[in-house]
Amino acid sequence: MFLRGRPLRHALSLVLAAGFLVGSAGSAAALVDLAEKDRGQIQRLLTVYLADRANRVTQSSTLAVPNDPARLTSVTVSRLLGGRLAAEAAELDARRSRYLELGGAFKRAEVRVRDVLVNHLGVAAAAVTLLEQTRLHYRNPSSDQAPQHLDYTLSHRFSVVREHGAWVLDADSVNLPGGPLSPFTYVAQGRATPLSERLNTRAITDQSMKLWDRSTSAEPPTGQAKLGYDYTAMVNYARQWAYARNPQYPRFDNDCANFVSQALRAGGWEIALDPSSGYPARDPKNWYHYQSSAIHYWSRTWSISHELYFFARDESRRATPLRYFEELSIGDILQADWNNAEGQPAPDGRLDHTMMVSRKEGTSPNQILLTYHTEDRFDHPLSLVLAAAPLSRANYYGLRT
Repeated sequence: MFLRGRPLRHALSLVLAAGFLVGSAGSAAALVDLAEKDRGQIQRLLTVYLADRANRVTQSSTLAVPNDPARLTSVTVSRLLGGRLAAEAAELDARRSRYLELGGAFKRAEVRVRDVLVNHLGVAAAAVTLLEQTRLHYRNPSSDQAPQHLDYTLSHRFSVVREHGAWVLDADSVNLPGGPLSPFTYVAQGRATPLSERLNTRAITDQSMKLWDRSTSAEPPTGQAKLGYDYTAMVNYARQWAYARNPQYPRFDNDCANFVSQALRAGGWEIALDPSSGYPARDPKNWYHYQSSAIHYWSRTWSISHELYFFARDESRRATPLRYFEELSIGDILQADWNNAEGQPAPDGRLDHTMMVSRKEGTSPNQILLTYHTEDRFDHPLSLVLAAAPLSRANYYGLRT
């Protein structure tokens, strides 16, 4: 059962007091040395904090503390954590506004916590681990076939301290993917591109994509004709493996280009491999994966976003650049440049992420849906991507496949 946001706070207190959040017998044993009152206070504090955070990005959002927009949550937090949350509250408010401008909105949030383990560190401190499962319900899903909600699961490590007889949230440590790939309700720092993925010295000089200006034309641009690949097969593959890994291929922590290459292969892209290449994996004209004696071999163009772009556009000419997001259609590639080499959220001409258009139900960014790996997403609205990483601080590049 999911627990909704702030409106159910009083009901939550009753559920929590009954021990709902103790996930196992081991968890219960770990709580024995805490008074029942303390245990209930800690459980309520953490659940209300997570509910306040999720509720912040919904259309029904109200300030956790009336007349104080800098307060992300109504629970008491330490001064250091409060400063961080104030900055995140401003960013979450901006994301909610941008998402609404792009045609999307979440109507409500539901939060469930499980596997709670409290370790009593002394009279005035405790460490808590738990699993957050949050569901954000879309206000207007693009269709009955499109996802009706966005789900994410995160592992948290909390620190709480006792001050003046009450428990205070002191720290929330959560392992985030980094940058715009993190769940919409969490603000993460950028992530540096590994040096091994930056060997290609070519920077993208194409003009980045932009939204079609509806005031200048009655119809959005349509782009160039497709080349005749099996786009249904591409999308079906992406749908099948959106939340899984095909054992016939290698798997990576940063798996987005590898995943899209697999979908392109399923749709008819031929392997390109010149055996006379001195270093075939690094040859920009090669694009391949094969397996021999249980060992996988692949080219950089297969597994790295930046290399895939230049193979598709220049070396093979299998793809042509697009100028407007509205031109994207199923099977097309959308790539993002949103971090520099130091991991700061600023584009540097090198691509960080690759996605495939898996559904299109109109020309609004909220009707163009993307599927991708790394932080796995299925039919994820383009509007959510642009709300988390707006055009003011990210560049996007589309390829007609």
